[in-house]
This record gives sequence, C-alpha cells and structure tokens, in this order.
Amino acid sequence: MITARTLGLMSFVFPRTLLSLLPIHRNRQVKKATAIVHRVTAKVIDEKKAEVAKTSETGDGKDILTTMLRSGHYSAESDASIENQLLTFLTAGHETTATALTWR
Repeated sequence: MITARTLGLMSFVFPRTLLSLLPIHRNRQVKKATAIVHRVTAKVIDEKKAEVAKTSETGDGKDILTTMLRSGHYSAESDASIENQLLTFLTAGHETTATALTWR
C-alpha cells in the first residue's frame, strides 16, 4: 500500500503528473472528489444563470456569481472560466471565514 508519505517522498524523484497516473486508492479518491466539485459547480452556475435570466435587475447582485454573470465579461462559452473564478473565491474565502470564526 502506498501511503501519502511515500507519495510525498516519491514526488522528489518523479513528477507529480506521473504519480497522479498511478492506479492507487488515493488517486481514485482525488479523481472522484474533483468530479464531484466540477459537477456541483456546474449545477450552481446553471441555476444562477437561469435565475439571472429571469430577473431584469441590472444592479449589483447579492452574491459574487450573480455579479460576474451580469457583468457581461463572461459569455456562454466561458463556463470553465466562471468555474475557475468561483473555485478561486471558494478557496480564498474558506480561509478568511475560518479565521474570523476562530477569533470570534
């Protein structure tokens, strides 16, 4: 069984892209989690697009995704770009939120 520590040590010798191709349990878990994140993100974007299309408000949205969609900088073909931006805000936001809750 290859452990995370072993993979960490192997990453000094082999490129991570090569290690990610190994058919081990950890890589399968990461691929499954990544697929879930992409699926949920795509669903959220689709739901928000439908919501924005229904409303005719032109002002700022209540959330960052609404603001992004109303900005006009993202076309229908750029769902991947919207997804990347959304994941960036999620990653950045979790740390600040956790810190704020810790210091409360």
